[in-house]
Amino acid sequence: MIIINPNKKKVDIIILAGQSNAEGTGIGKSSVPWIPREDILTLKNEFLWSAGKHPDGYEYVVVDADEKAHIEVATERYDGEFNRGCFALEFAKLYADKYLEKDRQLLIVFAPVGGTGFFAKHWGEGEILYNRMLDMVSSALKMNEENRVVAFLWHQGEHEVDDGEIRFTPEENKSEGKYKYYKNKVACVFNAVRDNFGKEIPIISGEFCNHWSKDHSSQVNAIYKAQVDLFKDMGNGEFVKASDLKSNDEEVGNGDYIHFCKESLRILGQRFFEAYENIINK
Repeated sequence: MIIINPNKKKVDIIILAGQSNAEGTGIGKSSVPWIPREDILTLKNEFLWSAGKHPDGYEYVVVDADEKAHIEVATERYDGEFNRGCFALEFAKLYADKYLEKDRQLLIVFAPVGGTGFFAKHWGEGEILYNRMLDMVSSALKMNEENRVVAFLWHQGEHEVDDGEIRFTPEENKSEGKYKYYKNKVACVFNAVRDNFGKEIPIISGEFCNHWSKDHSSQVNAIYKAQVDLFKDMGNGEFVKASDLKSNDEEVGNGDYIHFCKESLRILGQRFFEAYENIINK
């Protein structure tokens, strides 16, 4: 990957990956608005997005990633109408205030893409977003030999809840099948990060928006359990609670009940950071 205007200063790297709640979709008011700062940067790679339809009938996202990426001061994503909140920004601010050394900057490698998952072959080993994420991080590390990855933040799985039930045979328990499938797939992602960038990297993931997930409880719980059990196996990981946090619909009444509102994402970022501290202080 080619980085436009590469940053030659030493950076601590946070990898952010997953789908739309990681990408940042929150609207509404925030009790502490995000203020951009020169020591918190993002590395972003543009991509083309289109819709595809599988022969089985389900629709999925088709992603074609650019070979170039660019670095900029971290800002909330503007969609033409709203500035969208992102939990990684709150995490980054807390990390920078407490752990960032004076001669270093913080770089968020921004790898999530909304609507993506494993069933549609985005994040599996060797697939497009898996490769894109590893390429982005590798390129960021090459900018300075003292660059280092300090955390991996993951939020993904709604895609598997929506599309997953059609993939298992009638005699297979759907929840059990989904648990095994998701645990195996997400383990490949987590292991790839540690195998390539550091064996002890803290990995944090979290629950979905309860406003949406309560209608899919058995499948959602299977995906939650897959991650909790995986962290028990791997160590240095933690799964964050979010069932009390509001959706966009609960905040502004816009009908969007799958995405956290902006204030909820700020709180979720705090919880991811608390989990990070739990891991590094064990």
